[in-house]
Amino acid sequence: MEPQVVRLVGSNFGYLVELNIYLPRAQEDKVIRKVEMLFPEGYEEYIVFFTRQRSGYFRGETYVEQDLVQRPNRAWFQENVSIWIEEFPVRIACTGSMRPVIDCGDEVIFEPAPRNGQLQVGDMVTFRFSRRDVEVDKNCYSRPNLRGTTYILHRIHQRVRGSSPPRYITKGDNNPVRDLCSVGENSIIFRVVKVNKNVYVIDQPLYDEYVREHQKLLYEYFALREEYADLRERYFGSLVEYYRMRYSGARQSELDSFYNSLESLRRQINRLRDEINQLWQDLSAAQRRIASVVR
Repeated sequence: MEPQVVRLVGSNFGYLVELNIYLPRAQEDKVIRKVEMLFPEGYEEYIVFFTRQRSGYFRGETYVEQDLVQRPNRAWFQENVSIWIEEFPVRIACTGSMRPVIDCGDEVIFEPAPRNGQLQVGDMVTFRFSRRDVEVDKNCYSRPNLRGTTYILHRIHQRVRGSSPPRYITKGDNNPVRDLCSVGENSIIFRVVKVNKNVYVIDQPLYDEYVREHQKLLYEYFALREEYADLRERYFGSLVEYYRMRYSGARQSELDSFYNSLESLRRQINRLRDEINQLWQDLSAAQRRIASVVR
């Protein structure tokens, strides 16, 4: 049975859309679903908490942007917007970011993430990572590179001081640095309750071998990334010094020597960039090998 729009209410934040869905096999009183909507203006995706009503029906609500709704009435919405409801996958990708606590061969048991600031530092959570979720975060350096939507399972590292509604800094246990983008409470979907190790592994010896190989490549990748960042910082600092020397009347021989050192740094940076790109391809291949021995 398709989801039904039962109410559409305008507000300062957009339009509140209230939905009914029929889930006769659901055992829980509260469920979370991914709601996909195709508007005349394009595709959007929302995370919606649904609460049991009666006879297998669940009701939930979400806000949609004002410019997506051409006519603020339920009839227009039902006639012009296609809606799909999907469950979230219970498996995680073989990236290794939460290793050794969680890997893609493990069974992860989730619960709906609590609201109203009840999440704690140390909680492992699944959250949505898209341009919509990080747009208000001025310190998110990777924001211009976001494409589509990604779901990530990481651990809460700290709460952003003074944020309301709450925002959190997250980090993968196996990553050397925390995530650049903070995540809002409303984008956090699940909290991890329990991890059952190796439930989905179909060839344990090969799985262990592939995980070790992948972990080795990860160490090399992060080490090269750190070296690359340090060299770039040195390069741009030296570039500033070079132009200062030029405009302060330094001798040409000094400028030529300094320029040669700059060129040497630039070649090192380009070489490291190529090595990083190759390592990323090797990591992707290693992830595929791990996935091949996981059901």
